[in-house]
Amino acid sequence: MTIKRRVMKAYYIDPILKFVAEVDFVGDYKQIYKWIDANTFDVVNVNGYGDGMYVDDEGMLKRNNSFFKIPIWHRSAKDYVLQTYAGKALILGIDDDGDSDDVKGLSFKLLQDRIVFLGNKYYDV
Repeated sequence: MTIKRRVMKAYYIDPILKFVAEVDFVGDYKQIYKWIDANTFDVVNVNGYGDGMYVDDEGMLKRNNSFFKIPIWHRSAKDYVLQTYAGKALILGIDDDGDSDDVKGLSFKLLQDRIVFLGNKYYDV
């Protein structure tokens, strides 16, 4: 996977400060680690238009983290369904070659209207 070196429209989710922002993303995959404060990341398919959400791959395993629910498109439901994630996230589009691109199908308004911040959770492991 490579990320094109140009300015890309992206959405940034910060569940600690409880906000979402439309941002300009420039850089390669190393910059994603910095944006989401993670050592490893995974990409979640957000919808059928080629948008992916980069999340901390170990976010749900951390003892102390902030959580949020975001609308993820489910074909069987034919609608967006809220799913829970932990830590900061970055949403970018993904092109046919698997490279990052501008957000394609998820509208910022839909994200703002449907995101639910769940606050900080501490788990004694």
